[in-house]
Amino acid sequence: MADIEVDLSGEVEKGMGKKKLIIIVVLILLLIGGGAAGWWFFLRGAPDDSASAEAEQSAQQQAAVPQTAIYYPIRPPFVVNFDGSAGVRFLQIHADVLARSPQAIEAVKKHMPLIQNRLLSLFSEQNPEELKDSQSMEVLRQKAQDAVNGVMQSQNLPIIEKLLFTNFVMQ
Repeated sequence: MADIEVDLSGEVEKGMGKKKLIIIVVLILLLIGGGAAGWWFFLRGAPDDSASAEAEQSAQQQAAVPQTAIYYPIRPPFVVNFDGSAGVRFLQIHADVLARSPQAIEAVKKHMPLIQNRLLSLFSEQNPEELKDSQSMEVLRQKAQDAVNGVMQSQNLPIIEKLLFTNFVMQ
């Protein structure tokens, strides 16, 4: 009976050795397949995806770092004459442009005559009685900014961030 037990235990050990070998081979194949799949999807990637991902990342970095403000004065100041019936005879406005890109400032310089014409027309249309409070001055400033941006957009150029009144005199 001892011989039978040894034979059975020997067969069991041989069967367990084959099973272990099969399990190890399957695990190695799975690891190789997983590594290849990981390389294919993550490291290789599609060329368009990596280029667009790099472009998106650089755009996010540029958006995260605000560009410095660039101020450019519009000179000479605007002077508008009104009829003397309301007591106010003239309006003088000094204005500056605020932009974040040098291209926008260069475009403002290039198209300054057109910008000055639009702003002078806008200021001439105003009623001096309506410009006596700060809220109406802010509305006029916004209209002037829209006029400048209208010129810029009509030429397919970058727009300005703000138009600022640095001096506003009514007499």
